[in-house]
Amino acid sequence: MDLSLLFEDGVDPVDAATLFSRKAAHRKLDPTSFERVFEERMPRYKKAWEKELEHYLSEAPHFDELERGVRRALRKTNLIG
Repeated sequence: MDLSLLFEDGVDPVDAATLFSRKAAHRKLDPTSFERVFEERMPRYKKAWEKELEHYLSEAPHFDELERGVRRALRKTNLIG
């Protein structure tokens, strides 16, 4: 999950959220829809993670652990509640 890599690299979640909001505005997207879209996509991401990564990595990180870390970081940004 790209967000987990972003936050693992030490990027401040608040700084990332600020950049995201600017990019969304530039693309004429509503940044307040982030949480809804994030929640809608998570089941699909999990299914793809489990199905596809086992072909590429013998020991892929567990999706649930990554998801918890991403959610924790995103709560700091107020992008998700």
